Amino acid sequence: MRLLRVTAKLAAPVAVNNPLNLDGIVLYAALRENGNFDQSVSRGKSAPVIDFDAVPVAVSDFEPRVFMSSDLQHAGEGRKGKFVRKRDGVDFHHMKRKVHTGGGPWKDMMKSISMVVAECVWWHCVGDRRVIQSLLDKHITHVGALRAQGYGRVREWGISAEAGDSSLAVCRDGRLLRTVPASACDCDSVPVLLPVRPPYWHRDSQVLAYPAGTRTRGFF
Repeated sequence: MRLLRVTAKLAAPVAVNNPLNLDGIVLYAALRENGNFDQSVSRGKSAPVIDFDAVPVAVSDFEPRVFMSSDLQHAGEGRKGKFVRKRDGVDFHHMKRKVHTGGGPWKDMMKSISMVVAECVWWHCVGDRRVIQSLLDKHITHVGALRAQGYGRVREWGISAEAGDSSLAVCRDGRLLRTVPASACDCDSVPVLLPVRPPYWHRDSQVLAYPAGTRTRGFF
């Protein structure tokens, strides 16, 4: 395994309501590939046990173990969006006819979610380039939240090798690129309960940790 940059060229903005780490995306694709995806887990009925060997991404040496992959990176614009049941994007605000927002396809979903508007997004990871490329091409057409409304649609996946140490997958220029357990890194800020491995929406994935963007002096 080696240091990689995984890029998704987008056809729609990405809606983000949880950490969007590459390991969670690749784990989902691997479970689909092996026929082991349990729909009941996605509804939050049980706490899943992660099979680290099923994911072609390297795992950290520190405990609790986390995958060596970053949170979503981008050079685009961050926005807060209010959503309806259809993917309105820009169209909803430019419609020339009135629509009923009290029910039906244009009903307000009563939620505000962060959006990333960019031509592409990317992640850094340490992993098996060939296997990751195959899984993403075959199983991942959208990323982020509100995928059923068309957000986060991926036009093309690309992977390129990067030079440098494997630690660059989780930390660059003294800042964390992903959530890291407080027991594993040297930071001055106060840790909080955060998810550190997939599924990132499940409370059992939470430990005292530092979020992406935290300045750190290194790992223990």
